[in-house]
This record gives sequence, C-alpha cells and structure tokens, in this order.
Amino acid sequence: MGAIRETRGVVRSLVAAMATKPFLILAGISGSGKTQLARRLAAGLAAGDIVDGLYTGHLAEGRLHDALVHALTVSDVCPAAFDGGATDEYIDVDALGPPLGARGEDWVQDRHGRRRPGPRLESYRDILANRVAFLPVRPDWKDARQIWGSYNPLTGLFYPTTALRVVLHALLEFLDKGDRAGRHFLILDEMNLSRVEYYMSDLLSLMEAPAHVTEDGRRRFGETIDVHPFRRPIWTIAPPQLPGEKPSSTEQVFQGKLGWGWGQAMAWLCGQSANTVVDPIEIDFHEVISGADWHRLVPPRLSLPPNLCIVGTVNVDETTFAFAPKVLDRAFVVEFEEMDFDAVCHDWPGFAALRDDCAAMYKILEPARLHFGYRVVHEWLTYLEACGRTWEEEADFLISSKVLPKMRGTEEQVGPAVRRLLAWLVGVDAADVDKVVLRASPGVTLADLEAACGVVSRRPRSARRTFQMVMELQTTGVTSLL
Repeated sequence: MGAIRETRGVVRSLVAAMATKPFLILAGISGSGKTQLARRLAAGLAAGDIVDGLYTGHLAEGRLHDALVHALTVSDVCPAAFDGGATDEYIDVDALGPPLGARGEDWVQDRHGRRRPGPRLESYRDILANRVAFLPVRPDWKDARQIWGSYNPLTGLFYPTTALRVVLHALLEFLDKGDRAGRHFLILDEMNLSRVEYYMSDLLSLMEAPAHVTEDGRRRFGETIDVHPFRRPIWTIAPPQLPGEKPSSTEQVFQGKLGWGWGQAMAWLCGQSANTVVDPIEIDFHEVISGADWHRLVPPRLSLPPNLCIVGTVNVDETTFAFAPKVLDRAFVVEFEEMDFDAVCHDWPGFAALRDDCAAMYKILEPARLHFGYRVVHEWLTYLEACGRTWEEEADFLISSKVLPKMRGTEEQVGPAVRRLLAWLVGVDAADVDKVVLRASPGVTLADLEAACGVVSRRPRSARRTFQMVMELQTTGVTSLL
C-alpha cells in the first residue's frame, strides 16, 4: 500500500497529542485511513534515531514529504514540527523503510567492552516488536487479561501478550534513560467492539498517576497494578538452565545469575509501590541471563511509564459500544469524517474516470453519514485494473456491492439520502422520485418511475435495488440491503 495522505494540520495534531497525552482515540468512518496512519506514525516515532545511546525523537527512515521537521520528545514538547505550510495542505505519510546500512558509528560497546550492533542496526522487526503492539480488539474481551496475558498454574509459566512486552520494555527503558527513553505505542484496533472500561480498567487507573522523573533526575513510580499473583518475577517459557546446576524455575533469579542492571530492576519491580523513588538503572537488553531474551521474565507489578502512548481506533455503529465518560475524559479524540477525494486520490491510476461519480455520491450520502472512505475507491480501482474493464462498464456492479450495503436504517435516518441516491441513479430530480413514491401502489416498480419521467436508468442494477429500499421505507419505515 502506498503513502497515507492526510492534512498537515491533522498529522501535526496527532503528533502533538502523542507527545502530551498517553491516550488517543481516532474515530471516523471505515476506510478513512485512521488505522494505517496511526501505525505509520507510531512505527516511525518508536524507531526513532538513537545517538550516544539516547533517543533523539527524530523519525528513523520513515518520512513525511516536503522535507518536514520530525521531532517528538518524551518531555511533552512538540517542536515546530510540520510547520512551513498550510494546515489544510495534504501531505504523505510513508511506511517505515528497511533498516539502514551498517556504518562504523552504528556499532557500540557494552559495559564489558564487547562490540555489538547498536540500536540503529537492530532489525526492523525487533524494533517494532519491542516498541509497538498492534492489538485487534475482539468482542469477548472482558478483563485486563486481554492486555497483560495470564498465568498457568499447571505449567508455572506466564503467557504474555504483545502489549505486555511493549509496556515492560517502555518501563525498563524509562528506568534506564528517563526522559530520553524511546517512545512506545499500543494500538487497539476497533477498540469499542468490546467495553473499553472493562478490558482497559488497569490502564485507565494507571493513567491517573504515571511514573515520572523527579527534579533531581531520579525515577518515581506511579500507581501500580498486579500482573500476576506472585511477588517475584516468573518465566514466560521454560527458564534457561546453566551448566552444572539443577533445573529451577525461580532460584536463578535470586542467585545473582541475572545481569547487574536486571537484578536491580527486577528487585525494584517486585517491591515497588506508588511513589517509590529509585536511582537510574543501567539495563542492557542484550544481557539478561545465559540463554534468555529480555522479555522472558515478567515482574509482578507494573507502573505506567511516560514514554508509552495508547492509540485506539473506533467506528461508531450498531455493532459497537459507547464510551463511558471516564474513558473520554482521559483521551484526546480525533475525528476522520470528511473525505477529500480530489486531494487524496487525484494521482491514483484510473481515478479520473470515476471522479465525478464519487463526488456526486459523496454529496448525497455525507449528510446522513452513509458516505464511504478512501478504501472503497482504492478497491474499485484495484478491481478495474484486475478485470481490465472501465468504470462505465463496471460502475453499476461496484456501486451495488460497495455503496448500497450501507443503506440501512429508519426513514428519519436514511430516507432522504436513499431517495436522492435513487434520483441520481435513474437520472431524474429528487422531486420526481418523491411524487412517484407518495402516490405509489404496492405493485409499483422502477419501470413505472422511468415511464413517468421518460428516462432509462443510468445504473439499472443499483437503481432497481435502491427503488426497492425506497418502497420498504414507504411501507415499513425501515430498510436494509442485507
């Protein structure tokens, strides 16, 4: 998929919101690009450049066009990013590119003097796995286990989610680097398919008192929540076994086998409480314990670090849940409702042929919130390219398959829009449709409307089904294609 195109003002607002608020909700119609925009901004910011072991806040490899300044710092400062142009100007947000090539300065030495790849040489996959979690929300999410994971008493192991991995990585980087820790993101797609206040109850509580850096540079924990029922770290998979030692699932943690920074960090994470203050802890994510990755240990408690941002995307319809006031109070809400096909799609191959029809349908459907997004136009163009046919040849089928299914509701909700759409499909005035419908008998058909107006429908297939929907509204007060 190519670049996501959005106005400079919206992108600037999103970046500023990510810098100043730990919770962001992107609302709008399906297909408006909100999910991909969130993922691309999060990936570029999370994989930001690191200089001398510290996060600079500058996007790495991903880019925004027009040579814009890209900056986001954890200290709640959004510099003059994206300035230099009109706020309503559309700009492109590209996907994060491949990892940069190796250079001499990309190799660093650990505290033992060993040379290893630096942060800029970590793989694209590893960077995003540690700093960005994408979670499609399911209707059966009822509690915080969907965010953190769960403990299995039969195996004695904890089974974490990708969200827990990102939150833990963010907290550990914060303990090490403080305000220069890298940005981390949880992206909850279709987050209101289940009740947000149920599965996000822990996170909503932690947002009230996050961890922060004190004036003297120490780390102060905020409110904490329990991840599992123990008071010690537990393994997520079978623990590593050192040569000459008996198998054990816990003793190694307390026998000094962990790296120095890890032992200190885990000790604090096991005993932390709200407002606990600790000195900075040097943590080497490449050196935990023999044969173990850093994310194989899960502490019993977590606090919300300031370098973590939660982004949720939502659609508002009859299949989703409304938000509780306490959820909205903690979030910035950004709407994606208005579509500008000329600005976004003008250079898409084949768009010129359907431009006028898109504009006409948008004008008819938008007042009733029945309009479609950029995804529908992209799918239409992909279909036409695949079958090697023109818009005029396939428009009737494409409209009936992508536009009409959204026509559902009561007379008050969709009646005027459905009648105006029928008039456009037939090629007559909306007043003519109203006259025929008002005096229609139960057996009236589209042919009767065409005969009364002396026309032949431009899109007969779509017009026939739309006429049936108009008659359903007239007789029953409700309609639905499916």
